[in-house]
Amino acid sequence: MKYFRYDKSTISYNFDRASETYGASDCIHHNIAKDVLGFVVSRCCVDCLYDKSILEIGCGTGVLTSLILENLYPIQMICNDLSERMLGCVTKQHQGIFTICGDAEDIDFPFCNLVISSMAFQWFNDLYATVRKIKDNANIMVFSMPVFGTFCELYQMYDRYGLEFKSVLHEYEDVKRKMLMEFAGNAVFCDRRQYSMKFASLKCFYRYLWMIGANYNIHNIAQNDLVAMIMDNDNEFTTCYDVMFCLVHNL
Repeated sequence: MKYFRYDKSTISYNFDRASETYGASDCIHHNIAKDVLGFVVSRCCVDCLYDKSILEIGCGTGVLTSLILENLYPIQMICNDLSERMLGCVTKQHQGIFTICGDAEDIDFPFCNLVISSMAFQWFNDLYATVRKIKDNANIMVFSMPVFGTFCELYQMYDRYGLEFKSVLHEYEDVKRKMLMEFAGNAVFCDRRQYSMKFASLKCFYRYLWMIGANYNIHNIAQNDLVAMIMDNDNEFTTCYDVMFCLVHNL
């Protein structure tokens, strides 16, 4: 597996297109969002979380945003996303929130008590530099992201067809070790959970990726190779998200 740099314009295009289908097609991301919120609530005191300023990075269509507003009652809610249309979905649902559209790697965010993110940090080209920058402007930072092992059945299928799979998914243990080292003066909590998914066929799985805007790697496969792989695998396809949760809290 080779590491490479994501083209953020392609990612933005994919999520702009998927803004109308994302929320209706992905209960897994809903479950992960609930678990992110539960991860921080179970490890931080009430006074640290409620009635505070909160920044959400990679808010998408607002799944986690809604949970935050319903449970933490922030005095200020700031939502960031690379996709302008995703942010539009959030502002249609919730009034009074602030939005910042753009790549979180390039933005200097204002100080917020809590920075939270669900399934967005995997799109960073420089994870550790961005995490350091974000944490410098927050008392608490919590995020989830898929790690190596996510969709491993698909990787194995690519290998069988001689196709190269490009990814920047990190190894869980590597990220955990570096987070503990980087934030040695803080309280750091890490966890790992798997979320299984079952599809009627490989074609249905690819349709799912397209509907949530996570079809980046399809652009790197020749159409005839992709069609052949889909036609050869029309039986049930089972895979999973392998997800890391990480919380960094000022002592």
